[in-house]
Amino acid sequence: MYKYEGTFEDYLEMFIQFGYVVLFSPAFPVAALCALLNNVIEVRSDAFKLCMIFQRPFGQRAENIGTWQDAMEVMGVIAVIVNCALIGTSGQMQRLFPSLTWGSTLLLIVIIEHVILFLRFAIAYAIPDIPEWVATEMAKIEYHRREAAKSLQSATLWRQDKRTSTVGLSTTGLDTSQKATASQTSPAHVVGGDVQEKREENELLPEGHPLQREAVVDEAMTSSCTSSIKHRSRASSLTSWASGLKSLASQQLRLRKITERARSAEGGRRLFGEDTKSKQNSFPEM
Repeated sequence: MYKYEGTFEDYLEMFIQFGYVVLFSPAFPVAALCALLNNVIEVRSDAFKLCMIFQRPFGQRAENIGTWQDAMEVMGVIAVIVNCALIGTSGQMQRLFPSLTWGSTLLLIVIIEHVILFLRFAIAYAIPDIPEWVATEMAKIEYHRREAAKSLQSATLWRQDKRTSTVGLSTTGLDTSQKATASQTSPAHVVGGDVQEKREENELLPEGHPLQREAVVDEAMTSSCTSSIKHRSRASSLTSWASGLKSLASQQLRLRKITERARSAEGGRRLFGEDTKSKQNSFPEM
């Protein structure tokens, strides 16, 4: 099967047909009917061409027909001018109005052409590109989409808060001295101390000194680094707490299994001892 080259040839064929119909309809009024019959046959022939002769092309999303729409609109404006000129110069105006001179005929053609173009642009402006009911449905869909996004975001935040609170409650028994040591030796604490020292040094400089501007930039960059380090330290602490909880749960599960095994073994021993005693009592004494 041949490869389908694109829709350019099909659009060009329809554009040429449209031009013949709208430009020369006063000379051949039956052209519109002939174009209708041709389009009915053309639809089925194009379907046969795409299904049997050419490879089926991949569909692509498109808002409209693109530049061809502008070409059709320009062709419509030119058609109004050409039709008015054909009607005015074909002799029909002289037969209808014998007293009109050439100048009056030309002026009448221009007036009619302007009136038709005004009506054309007025109708195009009055009729919206998107119907009102379609715009309403699109607005409803957009509203539901935003509400769904908000609800999903709130649910995600609620889950994160719940996990954070659970982890915080499970780690309340940590040593406070270790926390203080870790906070003092953390990168955020060190960076904060450097920022404070630089700020005290900048206060000693005279106002408007170039080093103060550089210090402001450095302070902004340092504050951003501090915030990122804090977020990373919080994330790492949450990860360590989660791993500790997981190990504690696994240890509890192992202890529970060992206890169950011990209980089952002890019960078996008791049962075996009772059976042995009953057998010994059943033998007669010699």
